[in-house]
Amino acid sequence: MNVETPLYEQFLCFMLCGVFLGLGYEVLRLLRFCLPHGTIVTGIEDTIYLLLCAVILFGFSMEIGNGEFRLLYLVSACIGAAAYFLTLGRLVRWSFSLIVTFVKRILSLLFRPIRKLFVKVAHFLRLHFSKVYKILLDNAKNCINRLKNKRKILYNLSDSTVKGDVAVAGKPKIKAQVKKEQ
Repeated sequence: MNVETPLYEQFLCFMLCGVFLGLGYEVLRLLRFCLPHGTIVTGIEDTIYLLLCAVILFGFSMEIGNGEFRLLYLVSACIGAAAYFLTLGRLVRWSFSLIVTFVKRILSLLFRPIRKLFVKVAHFLRLHFSKVYKILLDNAKNCINRLKNKRKILYNLSDSTVKGDVAVAGKPKIKAQVKKEQ
């Protein structure tokens, strides 16, 4: 047999639920702070979070409210979440950012020698590859300059017009005329 919970206790339970839902949202904030990502992924995360909140609030209303869902439950959960975000949430967010910044600095100090080595290798490779690139580029330019333009290719004749007979494989002679282009 279900005993009906007084309305003020329901209000306080849903306020506490709102505080925990706000704390759950801090996990998403921490994830976004550590691994920044685009608006589409953020929208998907928020949608999943809101669906989870809806399921939790519905489950609480079925258990605490004897199967009734009242607007009071939603309002009290919002009041609890707002109270969390305006009080304890600021402290939690500040401490999360402080911890993450501290961890980033420590990791930066630990990986500094590896980074310096990587930079030296990259500069060494850049120097040698830039020399190879310049040589290849110069060779390609020289090859292009050596090619003759089709408009300027002519027979090795000094005069502009030559008339003559040409024998082609035992067939009758054909008169050919070659003009030099200017």
